[in-house]
Amino acid sequence: MTLDERALSHRFLAAAAIAHEAGQIAGRRFRDRSSFTVGFKGPQDYLTEVDLEVERFIATRLHGAFPEDGFIGEEGEGRVGKPGAPTWVVDPIDGTMNFARGAPHFCVSIAAVLDREVEIGAVYDPIVEEMFLARRGAGATVNGAAMSVSKTDDLKSAIVEVGWNMRGGAEYGEAGGVRNREGEKAHQPVHEKNVDRVEKPEAPKPRKGDGLRPSERFQEWRLHRAIPIRHQPPSTSPT
Repeated sequence: MTLDERALSHRFLAAAAIAHEAGQIAGRRFRDRSSFTVGFKGPQDYLTEVDLEVERFIATRLHGAFPEDGFIGEEGEGRVGKPGAPTWVVDPIDGTMNFARGAPHFCVSIAAVLDREVEIGAVYDPIVEEMFLARRGAGATVNGAAMSVSKTDDLKSAIVEVGWNMRGGAEYGEAGGVRNREGEKAHQPVHEKNVDRVEKPEAPKPRKGDGLRPSERFQEWRLHRAIPIRHQPPSTSPT
């Protein structure tokens, strides 16, 4: 099958509507902390039944509207679509660590991929009611307002965000650590007791009175104690 502009536009509108519906479910469950339990898929890899509930809801809604489309869900839902049909890629609660801990920083993320290109993206934050939407080649919006990257072209005036994955396994504390491209340790292993981590989902998080557009917001890491860094000279070879 081949998709025309009308078919993609239909999916775009559906993605926005379903992300909003799914976000309302997630937000309602988040506010009722007694309505779910928290488990783990692996080290630092949180899972709640709300993830599964929201993913099943999204999968069912998309399959009902577009039965020919494929589906990949983070929590295990999946189906193969017909040749030429898009595949939906879904993170039902993007920021499960925050959701599980009671931190109001999470969102529902839905994308449609066709011929290895992301055609549609919908990210909804139910706590602050921000909807981020994008179409390939047509820009992105937040609650209908156009978004753009910063015009800053000087690194000294820019904001740089740095993050790392805490899911190194049980042995991470003894033998892990972040390594540079030569395979050497770039700094000491990081433990949860050293860092208050706010997991960063896809949607930028608002701060009242910060004067920043959504595209300029960023998450902070609060370090309780210094983490020694061994600086490496910049590589001149391409990465």
